[in-house]
Amino acid sequence: MFDMFMTAFSSACSLEALIANFIGVALGTVFGALPGLTAVMGVALLIPLTFGMAPVEAFSALLGMYVGAIYGGCITAILVGTPGTVSAAATMLEGPALTARGESRRALDMATVASFVGGTLSALALISVAPLLAR
Repeated sequence: MFDMFMTAFSSACSLEALIANFIGVALGTVFGALPGLTAVMGVALLIPLTFGMAPVEAFSALLGMYVGAIYGGCITAILVGTPGTVSAAATMLEGPALTARGESRRALDMATVASFVGGTLSALALISVAPLLAR
């Protein structure tokens, strides 16, 4: 099982997959920051562009788009007071208040760290639980 994990990890960390992921995150952040455009809509619009790509790079771009859009929704929630995505609605509780006090950079930093930690922990949970679910 460890061999399969290392093979998958090396495939996901290839240069092509990382570039596809970076482009997906950049597009997703812009897409999520626009109010009314959801992460699922961004992934749906990106699917036709990934048809000609290798599977690892395509999934990497799609995952990057989704994660970037989920994070991007908090940018407008903090700075403008309008959540970019549905998942950023909770950010509306404290984000605009911090912006009004001139601490928008602090609010964006906290949102970035929280998004990274939450995404990393959920990915590790999925990696550990997925083999059990597959059985």
